[in-house]
Amino acid sequence: MKNYYQILGLEEGATLDEIKAAYREYVVKFHPDKHNGDTFFKERFQEVQEAYDYLRTHYTGCNEFVDERVNTTVSSVKMPSSSDIEFTSSSKQVYEGDTVTLKWNVRFPCSISLNVDTDKSYFDRTRNDLPLHGSTEIHIGKVEEEVVVTLHCSINNRTISKEIHLIRNRTIDVMLHNDKRYMRLIKINKAIKSIFKVLPLVLTVPWMPLPSVPIIFVSETFPAYTDNTILNNVIEWGAYILGWLMICYIVPLVMEIQITSPINDKIEQRIREANSKHN
Repeated sequence: MKNYYQILGLEEGATLDEIKAAYREYVVKFHPDKHNGDTFFKERFQEVQEAYDYLRTHYTGCNEFVDERVNTTVSSVKMPSSSDIEFTSSSKQVYEGDTVTLKWNVRFPCSISLNVDTDKSYFDRTRNDLPLHGSTEIHIGKVEEEVVVTLHCSINNRTISKEIHLIRNRTIDVMLHNDKRYMRLIKINKAIKSIFKVLPLVLTVPWMPLPSVPIIFVSETFPAYTDNTILNNVIEWGAYILGWLMICYIVPLVMEIQITSPINDKIEQRIREANSKHN
């Protein structure tokens, strides 16, 4: 006999209102018109319809449903578990710049979300309202040790999860370490970043005794401002601080980006080449 509780995502003792609410939710979720007539959803839709018709017809109001066909009572059902979830990835080892395809098939009605726990550069970290079976691609950014991808299935205030651990591909690490051009680019990049890290402090030293430079500029540009002494001081020091930020921080930052961008592009190209050789 079919498990009508599980089909509607209900626990034993559900009321008629809960049955109706579950039916309304799942009949919309699995309606074939929303899924281009997919056979999987057609079958699920028919199961939901059958479960609702049966439970509504045989509801006794005393936390049990009598099956007249076999003259027995439908007992409590086994709740879904992670074994009812199929979750796979196209690769178990990943590296920066990789694209991984994830596929899943959940054999019970629920709300599904996907979470990617990785280092810094994965922007679309969580995806909600996914279909019961489907696939998606994720782009791997920086990864230190591993990327953990979790599929969450929520049903009746309970969440069942399944994880995939994508391990950093150490073979590519070895290949890049032996790539003299790649290592030279890394050293150049680090040296440039080190220089621009201390440059703001170096520029600040000669700038400190020169507050008159932005102040003279402001005085000549806005001569009327000197009528108010307090406002005069605020504008003078505001101009001084703004000039300091511009010369000592913003300009070096722009220069660093301009210089390191082509180097980073070359580094990424070497990583892609190592990836393609490994694959």
